[in-house]
Amino acid sequence: MAEAVSSYPDWAECQQVIGYVFRDLHLLQRAMTHKSMAVRPADPLSHNEVLEFLGDAVLELAVTDYLVRKWGHQYLEGELTKRRTYVINSTVLTQVSQRLGLDRFIRTRPEKTAPERFLRQLLADTFEALVGAIYLDSDFETARAWVLRVLRPELEALEQNALPWVDYRSLLQEYIQAFSPELPEYRLVNVSGPEHARWFEIAIYYKGQLLGQGVGATKKQAAQAAARATLLLLQDPERRAALGLTAPPPPVEPGEGADSAPSGAPDDEYPSPES
Repeated sequence: MAEAVSSYPDWAECQQVIGYVFRDLHLLQRAMTHKSMAVRPADPLSHNEVLEFLGDAVLELAVTDYLVRKWGHQYLEGELTKRRTYVINSTVLTQVSQRLGLDRFIRTRPEKTAPERFLRQLLADTFEALVGAIYLDSDFETARAWVLRVLRPELEALEQNALPWVDYRSLLQEYIQAFSPELPEYRLVNVSGPEHARWFEIAIYYKGQLLGQGVGATKKQAAQAAARATLLLLQDPERRAALGLTAPPPPVEPGEGADSAPSGAPDDEYPSPES
C-alpha cells in the first residue's frame, strides 16, 4: 500500500473510479490529503481531518437508516447495532477503499517504515473523509446513495444472512489503538486436560492490569473468548476511565459465543505460563 500513494493524483481518473463527479474539486482534493501533506497542518481546510469527522457521522447515519428501513420491524436495537458493526469498522472500510482503488490517489508523506496498521487506518480514514466531501458537495440523499452503492457487497451479505464472523480480537485491538499505541498483551496462563483434549486459558493484560480471560480448545479460540470478555468488561465506564479509554468499545451481546473461525493469528504466539 505504501508505494501506491501519490502526491500528484489524476483527479479526473479519481472521480471516475469513485463514481461521483464533484462540483467543488477542492473538496475531493482535501478528502484525499492526509495531514502529513498539509503545508499548514493547523489549518483544517488544508487536509482531510475534519472531513473524516463529518464522514464518520454521515456514514453511520446512512447505514443505520438502511438497516432500520430494512429490518427495523424485525430486529431490536442490539441486533441492528451488531449488523451495523459488521459493515462499519476499520477492516471493512480499508477493504472497500482498496476495492475502489483509493490508495492510488491519497496524498501523504511516503513512509517506507510506516507500520501496516497505519497504512490500513489511512485507507479507512480516507474513505470516511470522502463520504464527508460528497455530503458537503451535494446533500445527504446523494451521499447516502453513494455509500449504499459502494457497500453493496457487504449489505448483500447481510441480506443473505451471510454475516461475517466476529473477530473479537481485531475489534479490541482497533478500539484500543484509537487511544494508545500500546497493544493488549495476550498471555497463555494455563493448559489443562489430556494431550488429545487440551484446554487453553488465555488472559489479556493492558497497562499492567488483568482484563478478560477466556478458555478454548485451541489458543486462538481462547484468545477470542478473552477478547470478547474484555470488550464486555470495558463497557463499564469506571474500568475504562482507569485505563484512559474515554469512549465505549463496540457493543457485544452478552449471550454471544466465540466461534471457532481462525483469527489470523499464529496459534503459538501467546507467551506460555512459566514452568
